[in-house]
Amino acid sequence: MPNNRFFRKAHAILHQMREFRRDFHQHPELGMQEIRTSRIVADYLEKLGLEVQRGVGGTGVVATLHRQKGSKTVALRADLDALPVADKKTVAYASVAKEAAHCCGHDGHTAMLLGAATLLCNSSDSLPGSVKFIFQPSEDKVPGGALPMIKAGALKNPQVDAIYSLHLNPEFPEGTVAVKAGYSTISSAGFVLKMIGKGGHVARPQEAVRAGDVVEHPHVVGHHHGERV
Repeated sequence: MPNNRFFRKAHAILHQMREFRRDFHQHPELGMQEIRTSRIVADYLEKLGLEVQRGVGGTGVVATLHRQKGSKTVALRADLDALPVADKKTVAYASVAKEAAHCCGHDGHTAMLLGAATLLCNSSDSLPGSVKFIFQPSEDKVPGGALPMIKAGALKNPQVDAIYSLHLNPEFPEGTVAVKAGYSTISSAGFVLKMIGKGGHVARPQEAVRAGDVVEHPHVVGHHHGERV
């Protein structure tokens, strides 16, 4: 561990943040259903003495560490929601929900931001500006919780000048931070699917295309022809 006062403080709260992470992992909640998670987050932030807003854009939480008026404001953001998949681990903190699990690291993100809030509150005298801590719901579910939070004013009063977030990545060794210019750990792709078949009537189903029939579609872009319907 680096011989640095800030890192020593971080190490001192590591166990507490680990317990938060494991609790969130054991009790995952899907997008816009993060009622328990957001309550725990908001209760803890209030104990730190922060100004806390609950139910922002649904189940989002925003906490503000105010400094001198007119100073810059930086926001730190984490996500709250789990994925609709089963957790098949055998650890003590495995998910108790049958169809929800934190397989994307959001439990870690939330715990890490609680840790960041703790450290910054303890060092608030040295901060040149204000800090907002934004806990976003429904990151993995369309249409997502970001826009509802923005529309609810999460980036205002005070106005956010810059916002930062990060994502856990098991491909990097522990203690490593990877950064790059531009976008990272984000992607979207679209495609157009054309279904080419033959119409039919319920009284003459044998004249329509049936499951397993081979249909030639030479006009569809791709490498496979004669695919099964």
